[in-house]
Amino acid sequence: MIKVLLVDDERLIIQGFLHSVDWKSYGYDIIGTAESAKEALRICETVIPDIAILDINMSGMDGLELGVELKKLNPDIVIILLTAYSDFSYAREAVRKQFDEYLLKPEIEFENILES
Repeated sequence: MIKVLLVDDERLIIQGFLHSVDWKSYGYDIIGTAESAKEALRICETVIPDIAILDINMSGMDGLELGVELKKLNPDIVIILLTAYSDFSYAREAVRKQFDEYLLKPEIEFENILES
């Protein structure tokens, strides 16, 4: 199973991801969900994800910074960034950090994530 971590400061977004699809039937295991980067890093103390789906705009450490920290733990991790902001500077920064995907909310569909 591919280990997935979901991080978004909006609990409703996390719940939507959890309940919108049967992750296990696609070979994915949700190892944890977090509403902050700090909480996500705590989860990663015990298990390192293969894929991290991160909200960019969170208080404290944002998704871009969290992605960098997760890459230190697992250089091969797939980072998928989610944002409601179509600000090009976020996308440019994601490319610079060599993250894998940048998806806009609320148009995100599970198929987009599977393609990523």
